[in-house]
Amino acid sequence: MEIHGGEPPPFEDGLPLLRAFIVPADRAVFKGNWDVMGLCGTGSVDYEVPEQFVDSGVTSRALCEVVEIVKAGRMRMGSAPQREQQIFQRDLGIHTVALKAARLLAHESYGAAVETVKTRLGLEPLPF
Repeated sequence: MEIHGGEPPPFEDGLPLLRAFIVPADRAVFKGNWDVMGLCGTGSVDYEVPEQFVDSGVTSRALCEVVEIVKAGRMRMGSAPQREQQIFQRDLGIHTVALKAARLLAHESYGAAVETVKTRLGLEPLPF
């Protein structure tokens, strides 16, 4: 969670606003400031992800990977499997629908642009 001006972001539906993403380790800068005895195995580390280009398809692939992890029944120590967590299920649904909506909007916008060009050139409209 990123803090701006000393204040955390506002809650959404009573929950903190969280954003998650997947990035290859070689595209992140690890700060190496967690040299604490007993925490080496936790993977705890501060890092920074510099601004970078995200290839197309990354979002849908990331969602597919998350679904496969959930199907495998992976869980954090001491917590229920993600497939049994209602908040996780809700958030996965929200992100899946948002991706589908963005894809549909792109197709609709492209189709409308093609139709506009065809109409102005006096060509036959598409049959759909």
